[in-house]
Amino acid sequence: MDRFKKFFGDWFKAFAVCYPMMVEGNLSALTMSHFWTANFTGLTTACLALVLSLRFKDLSFQKFKWYDPALLGISAFFADILSHASHFWGFLGEAFLTGIGTFALALFFKYWKLESR
Repeated sequence: MDRFKKFFGDWFKAFAVCYPMMVEGNLSALTMSHFWTANFTGLTTACLALVLSLRFKDLSFQKFKWYDPALLGISAFFADILSHASHFWGFLGEAFLTGIGTFALALFFKYWKLESR
């Protein structure tokens, strides 16, 4: 059940960053096509993060607080490249910002949960 919650939490974090990023923050330009593309990006990110976390589960640096957010940010970067073409800043611009945004959002939730206990 814990992996299930983490998977959908990872999906939502990547989706929440990718969805407005495609229209450069202009929320009035969002369409259902953007919604489905962001959904695909989020699901791909969650799958990549799950596979990588299972593959590298015995590493010693997994105990650090930044490990999961960094893994999710890297997964979002590659998932965004695989999902659609960049809308700004060249080939990797949007993917880079999506990865950074997902990392920041995941880091926020990681520290927020630690502080609320």
